[in-house]
Amino acid sequence: DQIDSAIKSLDTLDKWVVVHPTTDIAEEAHFWRARLVKARGDRTLAKGAYLSYLDFHPTGKYVRDAHFNIGLMSLEQGRAEDAEREFTYLISGKSNDQIFSNTLLADALYNLASVRILQTRFDDAVAILEPLAVLPAFKSDPAYLYKLGHVKVTLGRVPEAETHFRDALSKPK
Repeated sequence: DQIDSAIKSLDTLDKWVVVHPTTDIAEEAHFWRARLVKARGDRTLAKGAYLSYLDFHPTGKYVRDAHFNIGLMSLEQGRAEDAEREFTYLISGKSNDQIFSNTLLADALYNLASVRILQTRFDDAVAILEPLAVLPAFKSDPAYLYKLGHVKVTLGRVPEAETHFRDALSKPK
């Protein structure tokens, strides 16, 4: 398929990268290998490829994307500590304005709420989720509204949860 074909093309490019490891093309090749392997569904190889990207390009232009994707894969595997480390790395030291003005950082914060849910830290999850409601992308997202409602039900805040569930059901799919 197309992903396998692209990976084979990267195999050829890798030989060139070995000779020219500090070029912009080398950075692109490292990053795209990780993305393609992730798209193929192999989380273990993808995580290794993202870590390799970070090793070779610790200040590269895709550092945030690499950490975000490692965090997502860790969350998908139920590895809360690893996911927490990656998402926290991304948002640490940043104000809400900085986070809310950057889609990747806002998504990292949202996923940190998922980590808190996995850790059964529901009060922390609500504290993360509620401020995200100011962003139109979240305010109109049924998945966000459902997650916020779910956490509030868990905390016994049923009337608030009902409002979020109603809002979620009223949004187009």
